[in-house]
Amino acid sequence: MAANPPTPRTSSSAKPKSSDFVVKHAPEIKDRIVLVTGVSPGGLGAIFVERLSTCPTPPRRIILAGRSPAKFEEIKAKVEQNGIEAKVLALDLASFKSVRQAAEVVNGWDEGVDVLVNNAGIMAVPFTKTEDGYESQLQANHMGHFLFTGLIMDQLLKRENGRVVNVSSERAGEMRQPTERGS
Repeated sequence: MAANPPTPRTSSSAKPKSSDFVVKHAPEIKDRIVLVTGVSPGGLGAIFVERLSTCPTPPRRIILAGRSPAKFEEIKAKVEQNGIEAKVLALDLASFKSVRQAAEVVNGWDEGVDVLVNNAGIMAVPFTKTEDGYESQLQANHMGHFLFTGLIMDQLLKRENGRVVNVSSERAGEMRQPTERGS
């Protein structure tokens, strides 16, 4: 059976927001463990985490992962004020060494991870190569997430209905809805 064609959008204001996504999928994350990369204050990841922590059926724990954990303390405090356990994980996706260290930490957890949200990204930075010899934007946005996901896959498979969500953004604050057949 052919899938329904996507609904055409007539203006950018018709695009769903992260808050719509969180409300729609709130029952699926109730009491789950969610790890989100790239939660810098003011960014898409931080907005997502804040909305996630205020949804009617919140997760049990949110792990805030990124290269500057000290920057996440305010976001962590907001999550905890909403009665949700929060952890901070040091993860620099532009360093395979850091990715492996973060994966080692996650793999040491007994409970696993229900949902991995690969959100982190850099854009329009000057051309530089990482310590691993790759262009920084390619490694931070793609290769680092690929390696991290692969290294913690057993943690996702421990959990019933473990999920990996890869975020790409047209603009901060907007998210695409999953298709009905591919949700």
